[in-house]
Amino acid sequence: MATIKDVAKAAGVSTATVSYVLNGTKRIGEEVEQRVRQAAETLQYRPNAAAQNLRRNQTHIIGYELPIPLPGDMSLFMQRFTYDLTLAAEHHGYHLITFAPSDTAKPLDIYRQLILSSRIDGFVISNTNWHDKRLKFLMEAEFPFVSFGRSDLELEFPFVDVDGYEGIRQVMEHLLELGHQKIAFIGWPEGSYSGDTRYNAYRHFVPEVPRVRRVENDIEQGYHAARSLLENPPTAIVCVSDVLAIGAMRYLTEAHYRVGVDIAVTGFDDTPLAQYITPPLTSVQQPIQQVVQNLITMLVSVMEDAPPPMERHLLLKPNLVVRQSTVP
Repeated sequence: MATIKDVAKAAGVSTATVSYVLNGTKRIGEEVEQRVRQAAETLQYRPNAAAQNLRRNQTHIIGYELPIPLPGDMSLFMQRFTYDLTLAAEHHGYHLITFAPSDTAKPLDIYRQLILSSRIDGFVISNTNWHDKRLKFLMEAEFPFVSFGRSDLELEFPFVDVDGYEGIRQVMEHLLELGHQKIAFIGWPEGSYSGDTRYNAYRHFVPEVPRVRRVENDIEQGYHAARSLLENPPTAIVCVSDVLAIGAMRYLTEAHYRVGVDIAVTGFDDTPLAQYITPPLTSVQQPIQQVVQNLITMLVSVMEDAPPPMERHLLLKPNLVVRQSTVP
């Protein structure tokens, strides 16, 4: 059975253009419209009737998949994200329903069930990865969604993201200005789009002989990663999250290193704990309220077939908050 992506490829246009033409939701040039309709007829493509009906009969409910928590992952950033997302949705007259797939081998099943049950008007996606199957599935289903995070460049979908490359760039320039030359990095395993982006920023400044450990987002993992790095002690450790930074700082303290004096440590997310641990943690602050407000505003325009109030691709700039873990 042909998909909207097949029609778009045959007509030489985007999937969004195919949707506009076949649903009559936006005026498109006559020549482009003819190409789209001809491609759809040749491929015998039929739009998803369930998705079209949902757009006309809204439930005013938005679905959001909760990230799977690890044993030592406090998930403070995502807890705040979910809370602010709920408030932003209610401000627009929508409610947020959260879910967590129980069968990790078939993560798309619950999305399919929610769409077919007519319970959801749209989805917010987070924790995106390379080749993220959720994004591809929702695009082919022509179902409204927005993403907090990016994925493959060839996929065209609405997203809001924080520039992780810029955040680590600020960290590295801060550490270099302080005179650090032996800078290590504790990041997530390969496959996370945001994690890989932050790692690439680090490698831009340390192209040769990098001191890198890539582990799950877990305090204990950060603890053991820091211990392994001290076989050849760095002067600073850049962590891809506050959770990993807290684990690293715990080990350094137990090993009688003075954090911020002997070895600097930085985090990412600027979670509430960052300013209260000892010493307070230098961290990259994400504009979380701005993220969720833009996500919901963008999603509402998609669900209601309204003119987009902003660009479909928003990349927001983070801010480095300097504390005593780098400057004693």
